[in-house]
Amino acid sequence: MKTLIYKILAFTLVIECLCLSGCGFQLRNQNSLPGTLNPLEIISDKPYDPFTKQLKHDLVLLNNQAPDASGNAQLIIHRHHLTYRMPIIGSSQQTRIYQYTFVLEYSLKIKNHYIIKNKNITLSRLLTLNENALLTTNNQLELLTVQIQKAAIDQLINELKSPKLATKDQIEADSDDDSDESLIINSQEVPSS
Repeated sequence: MKTLIYKILAFTLVIECLCLSGCGFQLRNQNSLPGTLNPLEIISDKPYDPFTKQLKHDLVLLNNQAPDASGNAQLIIHRHHLTYRMPIIGSSQQTRIYQYTFVLEYSLKIKNHYIIKNKNITLSRLLTLNENALLTTNNQLELLTVQIQKAAIDQLINELKSPKLATKDQIEADSDDDSDESLIINSQEVPSS
C-alpha cells in the first residue's frame, strides 16, 4: 500500500514539473540586466578580440540573448588596452614586480540618448617574477590578462545592473527631449588620445 502511495506521489510530482516547464515558467534571475537593456547590442572597433568575445559570451549567459543582438540599447566599447610599467631593477638575478593596468572606456546609449558617456573602468594587478625567471617563458602574463579582463567585464556588468540607470518609463518620457544631458548618469570626460 505504501509503495502505491509513493508511486502516485512520484507520478504527480513528475506531472507537475512537466506542466510548469511546458507553460514556459522560468525562475527569476537576480543577476539579469534591466529590461531596457534587453537586447543589448555590443559595438566595438575590435569585435573579434578575446575581450569583446568574452563580454558577449557573459551577456548571453546573463540575459539569454543572441550574441549579436541588435536593439535600442547599445554598449559602445571605445577602447580597451593593457599596459605595464617596467620595474626599476632590470637584472634577472633579482625578483621583479611588474604593474599591469587594464583600461576600459565605454558608453551606454538607449534610443539614441547617452545614459552613460565615456566612462572608464581601470584595474591594476601586480605580476611578480622570481629571480632568473623570464616573462616570456611562463604563462603568468596570459593568466593575468584573462583575469584582469574578466574582472573588468564583471565590474562593467555590475554597473549595467545598477539601479542608477534610468527606467524604461524615464527613457520613453525623455526620448522626445532634444537634450542628451538630461539622461547622462555618472559621466566623465576623457581626453582623446
